[in-house]
Amino acid sequence: MKYSTTLSALLIVIFFCGCKKDKTISSTSINANGFLDSALQYLKSNLLQNEFDNLDVAKSKTFLYKGQNFGVEIFEKGETDNKFLLLQNKNGIYSGNWINMSGLTKTSIKFSSGNIILKSLDHNTITKLIVDSNKVIEMDKTTIDNSNKINTYFKSGKYPAPSGIPSSPETAATVLPDVIIYYDVNGGGGVDYYSWYWLLDQEGSSTYDYFNSGSGGGGGLGSSGSGNGPSNIVVALNYFPPDTPIKDLGKDLKCFTENSTSTYDVSVNINEPDPGTRDVVNALSAFPVGHTFLTLEQHNADGTSIIRTIGFYPKNTVKPGTETEPSVFGDDSDTPYDVSLDFSVTGAEMTKVVNRVLAQQAIQYDLNNFNCTNAAMDALQSINVNLPSTKSDGALFNGNDPGDLGEDVKGLNLNNFSTQNGDRKITRIVSNSNNQYSKGTLGGC
Repeated sequence: MKYSTTLSALLIVIFFCGCKKDKTISSTSINANGFLDSALQYLKSNLLQNEFDNLDVAKSKTFLYKGQNFGVEIFEKGETDNKFLLLQNKNGIYSGNWINMSGLTKTSIKFSSGNIILKSLDHNTITKLIVDSNKVIEMDKTTIDNSNKINTYFKSGKYPAPSGIPSSPETAATVLPDVIIYYDVNGGGGVDYYSWYWLLDQEGSSTYDYFNSGSGGGGGLGSSGSGNGPSNIVVALNYFPPDTPIKDLGKDLKCFTENSTSTYDVSVNINEPDPGTRDVVNALSAFPVGHTFLTLEQHNADGTSIIRTIGFYPKNTVKPGTETEPSVFGDDSDTPYDVSLDFSVTGAEMTKVVNRVLAQQAIQYDLNNFNCTNAAMDALQSINVNLPSTKSDGALFNGNDPGDLGEDVKGLNLNNFSTQNGDRKITRIVSNSNNQYSKGTLGGC
């Protein structure tokens, strides 16, 4: 599912200044991990001397995602593992927060409550997350504007926010997916899964769950060694609301009509998270979990056309642990994809597809059982077109997904597939990246 990558406004925040001395990294901190060295060089130039000196470099842990260095966690000297600096590197740009989780109390084997304090690297932003039974129920963020006036605003849906700051999950923009890191919060006593969305990027979110699937084995954090080896970050699927929700789907689709002089096409378009693989999520992609959506076309004898490109979405965010949500359709005009199948259909078949899509409005969005991929497959089944149905067998997700469907479609023998699905004309588009773009809305009634 695609999601917005910008926030309508960012407040400029508490400014903390101080003298920074000319610093060089001593030979005692040099490590075989070049990524860690780069992170330390950055911190040397951007932290106060006493802050840098207080970091326990020996306890640093490098995060790997798909074999790539994703971030580094560095603990403070003399502190417990509940206090640390989390530094992220994305496309050569560093960002991060000072994290204080000492106010978070584990109330049972699965749930935590209390407060998490986040401070930006330069102390320009202080954010308090109030957690109750593993959900962030309130976010209090202290900032300062250009006139040095301190601002405190809330993102919980309960309080009004300043102009331009979303006050509820329904209107908040989204920036990153949740990133689940295997993090030992018990100082050697066991590994827990924690969501680090809030810790890696604070620009904005419609995600309010502080997701923790409980204790269990399965991979620990890497050390501050060479940085090579298996990934120690698992990214959870997050499906977000559409950028452009369709307010009245019936009105939008009523322009399609049956007549003998028109031609009709239905295309299923697939944005794979990592084209060429069956990965169900890719944190490095602009569309981390991909998207499956439909383009409906009617071309009339007088040269006019009706085109609608639509996708099935949750009204708000769904992810492992919160899998179901009321559904909504979105306008997916100009959405990128890497593989597509176009089917020539009759006017009667187009009517069946349209009616099935309209009926899907009553179906709840279900991450594992009826997501955007299932919706497209279900619509085509109404005209006896049966797309391949490979399901993921991952620990956090076990449903149909764009990555598997895309690879299945690429591997189809189109002649055999056409014979099995009504001997209709089928056209396939395949690219090695998501650089194809869907058709936009055309025609009215």
